[in-house]
Amino acid sequence: TIRGRRKIIEDPEIRTGFIKRFLEPFLKEFGNHPAVFGFDVINEPEWLVAKADGGGWEDVNPKHRPETPVSLDALKSFINACAASVRSICPGKFVTVGISCVHLELTKDLDMDYTSAHWYPYMGDLSDNLAKIPQNKPYILEEFPGKDELGSIFNAVKKNGGAGALLWNLRPASDDQCYRWNQEEAKLNSIRQFVEAVKNE
Repeated sequence: TIRGRRKIIEDPEIRTGFIKRFLEPFLKEFGNHPAVFGFDVINEPEWLVAKADGGGWEDVNPKHRPETPVSLDALKSFINACAASVRSICPGKFVTVGISCVHLELTKDLDMDYTSAHWYPYMGDLSDNLAKIPQNKPYILEEFPGKDELGSIFNAVKKNGGAGALLWNLRPASDDQCYRWNQEEAKLNSIRQFVEAVKNE
């Protein structure tokens, strides 16, 4: 199972029930709040899908992955149905899917407003990965490790035409991808410096 929620993706009847009884009420209550920029419909769905379909299910630790991969068609149907609900109830809010740079092909046919790419060093050179992002819509580097040199990451995204960059986590030492507590001031200052430099251009 996928933490008990596999049928929400694969079973059309259960998927519809999820949307009607949870997603739509949630969107009606919170979706149009001015603090909400948009919706990341699902995070890194590539780990649910087999390599043959462009995913990376086989690379997930067996203790944490589903017993069998999810159908790519079912996954796309789920994402598109959720996106349609967002567009219907929250017009003007953006819709996207968080996806690793190495699995961008999975989202190419989805009706997303922008690409939300995730990058970690194990995927290879950042600039090479950014160059693979389709340019037919805006993109942000939605997730990357804070422990790395932030200025060079921000500049690489900016140079490649990205619309923004979001660290995986601003809280120090939350996991092995975060900077340490004794680096917090320097890391936050580097973010401020980049933002100020962009504002002054």
